[in-house]
Amino acid sequence: MARRRKPNWEQYREATARFKLDESDWDALLLRTDALGDCGSPKMEAAVADLEGYLPEIDMEKLRHMPDGTLGREFTRYMDDEKLEPFQISDDLEAVKRRNTFYVRYFASHDFIHTILGMDASPAGEVGVLAFVVRQGYKSSQWFVLTGMMLGYPILKPRQFFDYFKNLAFGWRKGGEYGFCLNYKFEERWDWPLEKVREELIHMAKKPRMAAA
Repeated sequence: MARRRKPNWEQYREATARFKLDESDWDALLLRTDALGDCGSPKMEAAVADLEGYLPEIDMEKLRHMPDGTLGREFTRYMDDEKLEPFQISDDLEAVKRRNTFYVRYFASHDFIHTILGMDASPAGEVGVLAFVVRQGYKSSQWFVLTGMMLGYPILKPRQFFDYFKNLAFGWRKGGEYGFCLNYKFEERWDWPLEKVREELIHMAKKPRMAAA
């Protein structure tokens, strides 16, 4: 199991500068996270332990040709609409990937959460996804992030004022209805109807839930 490490501020500054230039530079995002030395709580690390090194390559072109309504097709529809690229890490960062299993899975599953919730990538959509994640208990500090978003977004970006609160409630409710998603292998269910994925997640919710530490 990964252990907390001393922060590497030089690596953090370099990775942050790279990520500011290109927000789809997933290597930079992972290196920035790795530099902080935070590997997730012991409970979350245990929850994703079996996924160490797990990050399947995503063939977007193949998924675009899947039937409408499948997880694969709806995932690519969301990604294309938002002009996003799947989370992938270079082979030369394999060691970094393996010692950051919690965050690799957190980043990799983020767009799947958008897809199953039907949330876009607007500020209001991100509120809904974060509310879901907070309810699922990934990381206790995310409460502060969500609070900051709800205090700041309605003032700084008021056009979606009512959507913030609607999505907050929706994401929170779904986070409780669905089973723990951080270690759920969405990538092995591309051909499943999206509704079947949701039904399985609801069924999983009957099992004991992980809690943030």
